[in-house]
Amino acid sequence: MPHVNRGTVDVYNNYYYDLLNGIGVGINADILVEANFFEQVTNPIYFTGNGGVVRFGTLPNIFIDCENYDEDWYPDIILYDDGYTSMPSIRISYPRNISDANTAKQVVMTYSGVMPEHITIPNTNSLG
Repeated sequence: MPHVNRGTVDVYNNYYYDLLNGIGVGINADILVEANFFEQVTNPIYFTGNGGVVRFGTLPNIFIDCENYDEDWYPDIILYDDGYTSMPSIRISYPRNISDANTAKQVVMTYSGVMPEHITIPNTNSLG
């Protein structure tokens, strides 16, 4: 699972299942978390240092049976509902093929462990 210190990271389209910790937010981390599926994760997003920021973009994450997740418990999480224009320190300057969180889970469950030459990823919308 990613654990970020002193960096800017774009975390999207991942499936986290049956884990103690998901995304670790460390010192001076700036993380855009978008369209991820968290299922039975004790700490889906956890802070390990001061000054870390988590930003939720326009595509929602899904949290199912996660013990320690409540938006009110995370004062450093910034929720944006108007897209990337409000995120001054994270600029997406590369093309992303991003799907919604349910599709991300389906793709991981279908293709995890399959040899690359046998993978055909479903056509999804392109954002960013």
